[in-house]
This record gives sequence, structure tokens and C-alpha cells, in this order.
Amino acid sequence: MTAVPKGFSVVVCVHTEERWQDILDAVGSLGAQTLPPLEILLVVDHHPVLLERLERHFADGPHGVRVLPNDGPRGLSAGRNTGVGAARGDLVAFLDDDAVADPDWLRHLAAGYADPRVLAVGGRTLPRWASGRRPAWFPEEFDWVVGCTYRGHPPGRVRVRNVLGGNASFRRSAFGLAGGFALGIGRDGGRRPLGGEETEFCVRLARARPGAVLLVDDRAVIHHRVVPVRELARRMGAWVPVGVPLKQAFGVMLQHDAGWVAVLDGDRFLGVLTPAKLHEALRRSVESDAKGVPRGEVDFDSVTDA
Repeated sequence: MTAVPKGFSVVVCVHTEERWQDILDAVGSLGAQTLPPLEILLVVDHHPVLLERLERHFADGPHGVRVLPNDGPRGLSAGRNTGVGAARGDLVAFLDDDAVADPDWLRHLAAGYADPRVLAVGGRTLPRWASGRRPAWFPEEFDWVVGCTYRGHPPGRVRVRNVLGGNASFRRSAFGLAGGFALGIGRDGGRRPLGGEETEFCVRLARARPGAVLLVDDRAVIHHRVVPVRELARRMGAWVPVGVPLKQAFGVMLQHDAGWVAVLDGDRFLGVLTPAKLHEALRRSVESDAKGVPRGEVDFDSVTDA
């Protein structure tokens, strides 16, 4: 067993003054860590006013906070790459600018690196609802929609294909193996937020170092702010009501490039149609139509993902 590497550089990418208090809260939570970071890097994404304001604010502020401009094209991927390039720590962690970390966040992330095969460790992200409580219609299974850990994710410290960027850490050496985050697929405030850059990087990292281990430790907790508009049911454009024909539901899923379609009765959540369930339900529907079997006699309740 090797010694746990010491020295976290924590990168927080920021892009708007509208999150000023969020940024200060994020930095404050990092200053309260039981395993203090070596440094906190605030990377500002092509926003001169915000850059100057942060530089002024932290000029006489906490030691170890560095404010940097994104030195690449606009977007989250380039911002993260800027942070990695400036990092001095053996480990690089990423925290969303609208999230706060529990005091033991870095300590739990660091523990995973006792195994030299481990190149990345992520944590658990919990929602901080603007209203103070979870909307009654919003199931925990869909927490991933608001950038949080969903019900059904394996508990404990487990091996995963990829970590999620808002609550993630890597050995700095991992970026020497696989390069940086890919440009053109990450979030950019001026375009539709595609995301997925951390997934692509983790897949590339695993290919570059066969046998590499990537972990998620659910004790490494952050709390991600969910803005009020995201608590509204109408934000879920790919959701369909009870009674919509299967072909229409399938079309909605394809239109939104979604891996699921939620089923609602008014504001009441009834269940989820996954691609496998939709395919099986459509198959039974088509076969029954061909045989002249009345639709009411078709057993759709037993449709599973299997």
C-alpha cells in the first residue's frame, strides 16, 4: 500500500456574476475542509468584469486562492484544462461554482488514492432545492437531470466507468496520459449545454492506461444548488402523460435524444419507460394488432428491461 498523495488543487470554473454568492459559498466550503487544499483555482470563462471583481475580492482574502482567466476557447472544457495546466498539486479536484462541499469532501476523495492504480475518484452530489425541499412530483431516480446523484447509484466506494465533473478528482498525471478535456462537447453559456466532457475523458483515460481504476465514494458529498425554474414540471420536455400512444411516446424520446420517458398522471409520477421497455411494448402492440388481439387484452404491465 502506497502513501496517499498530498496536495489538492481544487478548480472551480466560473462564468457569470449572477452566481457571485454561489462562488463565495463554494470557496468558503473549500476553506473549511478537514484536509485543506493546497490551492483553490478560480478559472473565469471570458468575463473580464467578473475576473477583475474576483481578483479584487481575493487580493487580501484567503491564502491559496488564485484567480485565472480561461486561456482557451470559451467553455467548460477549456476552463478545466486551464486549471489543470496551472495546478501545483498531485491531485486535481473539480467543484461546480454553484455547489458547496461537506467538510470531509477532500479527505474522502484522497483516501481512494492509497491504491496506485486509482486515477480518478468522484463523490456523491445532493440537490439543494431553491424551495428548501424536493418537489413532490420529482422522483430521486431523476436527480441526474439536475446534476445530482440519482437513486439506484451503487452505494459505498465502487468502481465506475466515469466520474461526474462537478464532483470529481484526478491524479494530475492522468492528464499527461490522456490529454485534457475535449473541446467542442463541454458546456458553453452561449450554446445548448451538451456536457459529457468528463465521460469522454474518463473513457479515453481508461484506454490510455489499461487497468486504471476510477472510483466513486459516496462519503465525498457536495450539495448542488437547483434553481427555482428547474423545480417546475414543465421543464421536463421529454415527459409524456398517461394514455399517450406508445409510438408517440417513442417519438418524443427520439426527438429529445432521451434514454427515458417519464409517465405522469397530472403531476403524479407513475413510472419510467426506458428504451428497452418501449421497444418491447411496441413489439407486443404490433404483434397483437397483426393477430387481431384487442389492445385492452395485451399484457403491458409485465414489460421489463430484460
